[in-house]
Amino acid sequence: MTELLVINGTVITQDADRTVLTNSAVAVQDGNISAVGPTADITTNHDAQTIIDADGGVIIPGLINPHTHVSDILLRGSFAENRGLLDWLYNVKRPGTLAMQPEEHATAATLYCIEAILAGVTTFVENDTEVLWDDWTDIEAKLEIYDQSGIRNIYAAGMVDCGADNAFQELVLDIQTRDNDVDHPPLERFVEETDTVLKEVNSLIEAYNGTADGRQSIWPAPVVVETTTNRCFQAAYALAEEHDVMTTVHVAEAEAQEQRSLSSIEYLRNIGYLGDRALLGHCVQIDENDVRIIAMT
Repeated sequence: MTELLVINGTVITQDADRTVLTNSAVAVQDGNISAVGPTADITTNHDAQTIIDADGGVIIPGLINPHTHVSDILLRGSFAENRGLLDWLYNVKRPGTLAMQPEEHATAATLYCIEAILAGVTTFVENDTEVLWDDWTDIEAKLEIYDQSGIRNIYAAGMVDCGADNAFQELVLDIQTRDNDVDHPPLERFVEETDTVLKEVNSLIEAYNGTADGRQSIWPAPVVVETTTNRCFQAAYALAEEHDVMTTVHVAEAEAQEQRSLSSIEYLRNIGYLGDRALLGHCVQIDENDVRIIAMT
């Protein structure tokens, strides 16, 4: 017997022509879409345990959020006014998420999953940039919630293996003076030796990738170009190939101006990081040449 019928809706398909079917229905059997067509035909040919009447609404595939920071949800709306990117990162996000306990990360994950599911998101990529590799409890607290939620999720494990240069350190110190009473973690707090972070990410993949009935994936995720060595980028891509997953990185973010003649996209191509397994977050400051490189790789 068919498990589920969603009837009387406008079905937005994902075929080559993006066909739109009015007054139509979707049948689900054994966890898969088994039939799509006019409501009259689907209901005649399928008996279902559960029937949902879309009542003229739109029936769409599940949405995918390819880049989010789940723990940040508890910082939302309280401290962001009149802050630029670096002000937010170093006065709010990093000290805030580092102060959170595992149960607070679990609360953030619960709230995120509820909002995502209500919005029709069935898959998301959490790009976790503040990872302390000497203790997995924060990570595991969120993974447990994702498992319970039933949502398909990717935990992109942040990798940082080189620190900021002197000029950037001075800039951050100037920014942090805005909130002197905040307990600012040192910039090097999240930096690990290349071999150490690679070993930790590999262990996390081996422990959790493919769990939650196949809905949980773990990806290696160099955080940004400036805090990742060539070797770490190359090894992250190799890890993705070894475990048949993907890898992701922040590239050309808002306010993160390119500081050299070689663009981030060109750099990632040159060292062999770009390819079918690379998901690039942001990309809001790329030019036509960067677009061509992405298209080719």
